[in-house]
Amino acid sequence: GNFIQQRFKELARRWREETIAISSPQKRYLNENYLRILRLGEEVVPFIINELRRKPDDWFFALRHLTGENPVTDEDRGDFRRVTNAWLRWAQEKRL
Repeated sequence: GNFIQQRFKELARRWREETIAISSPQKRYLNENYLRILRLGEEVVPFIINELRRKPDDWFFALRHLTGENPVTDEDRGDFRRVTNAWLRWAQEKRL
C-alpha cells in the first residue's frame, strides 16, 4: 500500500511538471508518467480520488480505465468542474 502510494505521488508530481504547458488531454494521457500510473493498477484509484479532491486535474481517463466505469453524464461531459464532481460523487458512493 505505502510503496504504491509513494510511487503514485512521485509519478503524479512528474506528470504535472512535464505536462503543465500542454493543453491537449490526449498528449497529457500519453505522458510516460501517466501511463506508469495506469500500470500500477486499480490499487491507485483511492489515491487518484484524493488528488481530485485536493487538487483537481485531468484524472478522468485513468479513472475510466482503472475502474471500467464512467459516472459522467452526456450533459456534464466537457465541463471540468461537473466531470470532477461526478467522479467525487461516484467515489463517495463507493466509500473511497
